[in-house]
Amino acid sequence: MRNQRAFQAGDVVRIINPNNLLYGEVSIIDSQKENYYILNLSNGKKITCYHQDIVSCLSYKEYKKLLKAHLIQLQILAVDLGDKKWFEELGEIYDKFQLYDVQKEIFNEHNLGENMEGEIR
Repeated sequence: MRNQRAFQAGDVVRIINPNNLLYGEVSIIDSQKENYYILNLSNGKKITCYHQDIVSCLSYKEYKKLLKAHLIQLQILAVDLGDKKWFEELGEIYDKFQLYDVQKEIFNEHNLGENMEGEIR
């Protein structure tokens, strides 16, 4: 997926050019020059990268918020289409997210288990 917007200093990005030795690396934009960006890597080094070689990188929390918002938008679409079954299916998926968040909070509060990572399908 390519970007259409310009990045700003402080944006978190991921390198998506498979020909780049740092493919998949997540870094922070330090500054922007005329046709490239200077990125701060996790090891403290700085590199240059072209706009088409990077994409925005969301944190896990941001990604979940975005996914929940998409589910709500799909539910609105299901209502507009009059598809009750699809609306209920989307509601079940959303409820699983809510339940997962509550369970994770309980585990974290009481230090139960190592790391509660699960897949929501």
